[in-house]
Amino acid sequence: AGADALEINILALQSELQYTYGSFEQRHIDILRRIKQTVNIPVIMKLGDNLTNPVVLIDQLYANGAAAVVLFINIEKMEHMSGEIFSNASDLANPLRWIGIASAVVDKIDYAASGGVANAESVVKAILAGASAVEVCSAVYL
Repeated sequence: AGADALEINILALQSELQYTYGSFEQRHIDILRRIKQTVNIPVIMKLGDNLTNPVVLIDQLYANGAAAVVLFINIEKMEHMSGEIFSNASDLANPLRWIGIASAVVDKIDYAASGGVANAESVVKAILAGASAVEVCSAVYL
């Protein structure tokens, strides 16, 4: 259809008693591999904040062809009920922390900050933490 890139957002809440450790992260890698077999444009993986070790997953996503990762979405605010739909400035702390940690360890991939980007200062903080891009949504809507 002419897209320059594709962002993949995988959401699954793990609640099975027979859950195999690591299977959620492996699902990300498997989906990325399948998509990369089909498209020739950059694929960007958007990660939630419910991962045990995002750094290891980011490294594996890079090894399997991800062009970038977006950190994080807040799964608690994606409930099927009415309530606050916009992020706020306090939501930026978690993406800043993990972009800072992950970009220092896995520096071969680009990072985008998502959630809590409320103003120009938030953009600067995200870039200084290691983000190559910053997603601004709630601030624009508001």
